[in-house]
Amino acid sequence: MSKQFYYEELVTHVPNLMNAYGRFQHQSEPEQTWSLESELERGQHIYEFTAHLNNADRTTTELQFGLDKMCSDFHSHLSRLLLGNNWGISKNLHKQPMMICFFDHEGTKQRKCLGRSTYPHIHGLMVIHDTTLAEFKDMTEERTGERRYLLQKQWAFREVSFKPVYDGIEGLKRFVDYSLKFDKTNDKSGNNIYTLDVYPKANKDWNVYFSEIPENDLRVYH
Repeated sequence: MSKQFYYEELVTHVPNLMNAYGRFQHQSEPEQTWSLESELERGQHIYEFTAHLNNADRTTTELQFGLDKMCSDFHSHLSRLLLGNNWGISKNLHKQPMMICFFDHEGTKQRKCLGRSTYPHIHGLMVIHDTTLAEFKDMTEERTGERRYLLQKQWAFREVSFKPVYDGIEGLKRFVDYSLKFDKTNDKSGNNIYTLDVYPKANKDWNVYFSEIPENDLRVYH
């Protein structure tokens, strides 16, 4: 498989992941089949986000080995803010947000892969359950346009901001392609560290909802 084909497939696969998770979130509402396209049009439950890491004087490789724990802890923190202390119990699993995270740092727009990370950050996508929208608005503050900033101070991130995804599926694909720029640059340098991850990791029940997506629809976002 060529690397270019791999990235094209990944840009397609990310919407499929979100589509499956949205169906899992609304499993008890079969009369209202969840649709990624309609949710993107509503602009209330799907957000892109940027999370700037605290200054790290480490090599890029070292930094990335700690990213999974940072993002996993961040997902737990967001789940607690949205659902309270019972965020992890069975009846709340489907209400946890979905996060898809991509690592990046300064310079990748110019195709530079730095040995040490300058302004390391996470680009991400988040799907929140509609019953937690009010809590999401309470824990964020709108400052510029439709970009909302997390009010709670983070231990791993100095600033986190969210913005609705615009222009439907095409806008989502453009954001994924943009977020993969570190991975593309890193690959050219011969570094094989994988930069994409999906949360929650502990709850795999939503994976079965791939089987509900017709085979032809799994490739519809090309």
